Amino acid sequence: MSALHQGEVPQSASQRSHAGLPSGVSESESAASPLMNTSLRGRVSNTPRPQNQILMPLFEAVVNSIHAIEDSGRSSSEGEISVFIHRVPQQDLGVECPQRIPDVVGLTIEDNGIGFNNDNFESFQTLDTDHKVERGGRGIGRLMWIKCFEKVSVDSVFVKDGKKIRRTFLFDAQSEIHDHKKLILTENITPKTVIRIENIRNPYRSNWRKSTESILDHMLDHFLWYFIREGGCPKIVVHDDGSKFCLRERFSERVQDSIAHDDISIKGQEFSVMHVRLRDSIASGHFVALCADGRLAEDSRTKGKIPGLFEHIKDLKGPFIHGSYVTSPFLDDHVQPDREGFDILEDHDLFVDTEVTRTDLMSGIYDSIKDRLSDIIAENTAKSGDRMHRFVCDNPNYKPILKHLQEDKIVDPSMSDSDLELYLHKKQQDFEHSLMGDGERVLRVNDGEPFEKYEQRVQGYIEKISDLNKSALAKYVSHRRVVIEFLADAIGSPDGRQYSKEDLIHKLIMPMGLESREVSEAHSNLWLIDERLAFHDYLASDKSLASQPITESTSQMRPDIDALRLVDTPFLVSDRQDGLFPSLTIIEFKRPMRQGGGDPLSQVVAYLDQIRGGAVKTSRGRPIPNAEQIMAYCYVIADLTEDVERSCKHRDLTPMHDGTGYFGYHKNYKCSLAVISYDGLVTAARERNHAFFAKLGLPLA
Repeated sequence: MSALHQGEVPQSASQRSHAGLPSGVSESESAASPLMNTSLRGRVSNTPRPQNQILMPLFEAVVNSIHAIEDSGRSSSEGEISVFIHRVPQQDLGVECPQRIPDVVGLTIEDNGIGFNNDNFESFQTLDTDHKVERGGRGIGRLMWIKCFEKVSVDSVFVKDGKKIRRTFLFDAQSEIHDHKKLILTENITPKTVIRIENIRNPYRSNWRKSTESILDHMLDHFLWYFIREGGCPKIVVHDDGSKFCLRERFSERVQDSIAHDDISIKGQEFSVMHVRLRDSIASGHFVALCADGRLAEDSRTKGKIPGLFEHIKDLKGPFIHGSYVTSPFLDDHVQPDREGFDILEDHDLFVDTEVTRTDLMSGIYDSIKDRLSDIIAENTAKSGDRMHRFVCDNPNYKPILKHLQEDKIVDPSMSDSDLELYLHKKQQDFEHSLMGDGERVLRVNDGEPFEKYEQRVQGYIEKISDLNKSALAKYVSHRRVVIEFLADAIGSPDGRQYSKEDLIHKLIMPMGLESREVSEAHSNLWLIDERLAFHDYLASDKSLASQPITESTSQMRPDIDALRLVDTPFLVSDRQDGLFPSLTIIEFKRPMRQGGGDPLSQVVAYLDQIRGGAVKTSRGRPIPNAEQIMAYCYVIADLTEDVERSCKHRDLTPMHDGTGYFGYHKNYKCSLAVISYDGLVTAARERNHAFFAKLGLPLA
């Protein structure tokens, strides 16, 4: 048996009989336990292990039972390991929780391996032993027992010089090894070891897997390699609450029929790849396991390594996790002494290109996986293409960079819109950063480089910049579509009675109470009314005329305070900064479907009169001559109620051809007048952006 073996020490004759071990009669040796070469004190803490490692004391015990059977010379078919799970007695649970699963409090592990002979016992007393280093053993597994449990008792029968010897001892954190006894047996019995791990500590007790199914699933996943390796695994039977479960049968039902073998050659080295489809597995994802000398030495996840191999895959039998176990004489020769990795070059050395590197190895394994899962990967790739197409149709700013993503554009079809948005945004940023980093290199002319090659390289770089610019434009056009649709919703009437107030629409087009120097172009949507409004010398939103630097007017005109709040809300715009050929634009919003409230056309003309009468100036305070002659454009954004239409007709304005408004010219005030309904505003914005939307494949309504 190995140095980390676990078992049960019967405390009485009846217990010994129950364990299947006879009592010794011919020789007895009792001695105090020698101190371990390295003390355990101070090395055992109560910090809980991660959930997926909480069963490690059990795993370590069973692995060492497997090794003990191997050391005994028995084949796997002859080896037997029994695991007994001890729980809180039902009567101790109380009547309040009859359905509660009793906590696990201890374990017993039995095997018919080589037993605790002198070599194994000496190794057990030595921390950090190299007794099993060729198997990847590190000599510290026994520490996991007394970290999670209060004590361990061992009862083992082994053979020495033809004699059957029984060894018993106790092991805990306080006294280390103690009550050590050896007995020479007269009975002809088979070597056997029983280890009992008792009294689980807190907080491990609350974190320990409680259901039998969960424990079995974790055990099957952990010991899977031993089942699929050449030679197989000993029989492992788990006893729990009067029932028993054979792990080999569980393996046959869930895994065995899905194992496939591939032999691959990499630079003259031969590798065997065993592909396994794990159903009802607790594995966190698809993986590749590299094995050496009959032991798993290193594993890694394949997530993101194989395009089209997503986290959730299934075949006709249902969902599964794909695992690949790789063996080779090359791996046996290059495994590290502690069996926790391999001494393999990561990539090609500058001077050596004949040796297998890790890049070569993983590339060959991934190709083997692609072949085995070709149908699933092809289906996933097609679904990914459809998913990406639908998303990009709604988010066309990412379309120009798709051709530069190559395999990176194959994404899990089940990915949410928000996750896909984040993914593509990250790829777009990476693309932009790579362009910034490559600029100097691309433009540098190499010594002796033909001009044609240089021109081709620069042209390719310019095309990438062009695609990036297209992406930015597409994002802006998409933004416009969202704004238009929001405006269309804002002017609607959800319950048929209430309509949005004008301040909501006002804020959508331009923030209120601010001047143009306080607002960036990105935070306004003036283009909804007129694209030219983006070019101005000064703009005020919901500011009194007296506070504006473009006029000396003392008027405090601003929105009336009433139930509707912002009844009169002007925008003031001067189109040119040099004072030549200036124009003023005044815009007033009225609440959708507003009835009554005065004549909006008279209000905008009154604003114009006040501005011109206050000596119009540029935003820098320079006077503009002939202020009264400045051309003005006055807009009223309001639904065509009876009052509004009456006002338009009174001024002899001309109806628009589509019936969405009126327009005309006021000679005395030298101003253009336009009344636009909210439906007309939305329709005109859509029409002006029609070409952009159509080019990007965006819906127009």
